[in-house]
Amino acid sequence: MSGSGTVRYAIESAPGGLAFVQELMNTISAGKPRTRDLLTDLAEAQAWLDQALEQWSRTTGTSMARIELDHGDQEQLRAFRDDLRRAAGQGRDDTLPPLRTASIAMQLGGSGEVHPEPRGTGWRRVAALALIEIFQAQQ
Repeated sequence: MSGSGTVRYAIESAPGGLAFVQELMNTISAGKPRTRDLLTDLAEAQAWLDQALEQWSRTTGTSMARIELDHGDQEQLRAFRDDLRRAAGQGRDDTLPPLRTASIAMQLGGSGEVHPEPRGTGWRRVAALALIEIFQAQQ
């Protein structure tokens, strides 16, 4: 998966669905020359999300309905991204304050496999998907 956040910093994509998390973390303004924050403008944030979800869907073979963002989602999604970046930079540090959470349902499939399903709307659904990918990568 190589979406706009990761490509603009010329770094290799993380494997599988974890690339979605990497893509989210790489929406920040950074580099030289300084790139813009892809989550600052609502239209740009929605375009980034649409592309990132399309890439995630192709990479994982999983379909996901479009997630609509509004102005409130934009601010919360940036805050969630900052939480992810802070947690990734801390390593195993139990002194971090509680970070944002998201709802995830566990679905039992007909073959007995359990599948996590993101819940919520807007930024909460994006956060749920990112947390599922992180959890699965940790497994």
